[in-house]
Amino acid sequence: MVVRIKSRTVYSGSVTPSALNTEANLISVPTQADMYLFEAYVDIGNLASGETALIRLYLRVDGATERLYDEISVSGDYAQKVVHITAMNLRADAQARLAVVQTSGSLRSFAYWGVVMVYEEV
Repeated sequence: MVVRIKSRTVYSGSVTPSALNTEANLISVPTQADMYLFEAYVDIGNLASGETALIRLYLRVDGATERLYDEISVSGDYAQKVVHITAMNLRADAQARLAVVQTSGSLRSFAYWGVVMVYEEV
C-alpha cells in the first residue's frame, strides 16, 4: 500500500481569551475524508512574568466523545516562547481541537499555526 498526502489545510491566527479561566479555541479540526496528520505551534511570548496559561489538546478517540488528550501549563517566565504540539497521525473522525486558557495576569493574545494533512491510498 502506498500512501500520499491528498490535501493540506493550514490554520493560523491569534486569539485573546474573553476572560481569565475561560477556554478559547485556537484550532478545531472537523471530520476528514481519511486518516490525517495534525501538528501545531502556539506562541506564548505575550505572557508577562508571573502570568500563566494552559494549552489543551482534545481528541475523539472513538470518533464521538471529546476527551482531554494533553494539557500543558505555561508561564511568561519560560525562556521557550513557542509550544509545539508534536505531529500525530489521527483517524478521520478524531476531530482534534486545540485551545488556550489564560489562568492569571492581564489577558494576552496567543498566535498559533497548525496544519492538517489528509492521507489517501494510491
